Amino acid sequence: MKYFKMERLNNMNVYCVLRTILKKIKNRHTYSMRSLYFNIPAADERTIEDLRRMIIYEQLLIQFKISRLVDSICLQWS
Repeated sequence: MKYFKMERLNNMNVYCVLRTILKKIKNRHTYSMRSLYFNIPAADERTIEDLRRMIIYEQLLIQFKISRLVDSICLQWS
């Protein structure tokens, strides 16, 4: 799987969903998936920064890039 795209998450759920997915990937060493896309119309730069901080603080990913593309958040890692 190259990427996984989820439609219609609200801002409250994105943190929980992302944390759960990344912990599962980290624990199972599932490296076949390299990116996640979340459709969050209310996402802004603060949401991106909060997600970045969560990923770094909880050590969910080491090398990653997170960005906003219109109404979506794109998370990519190697």
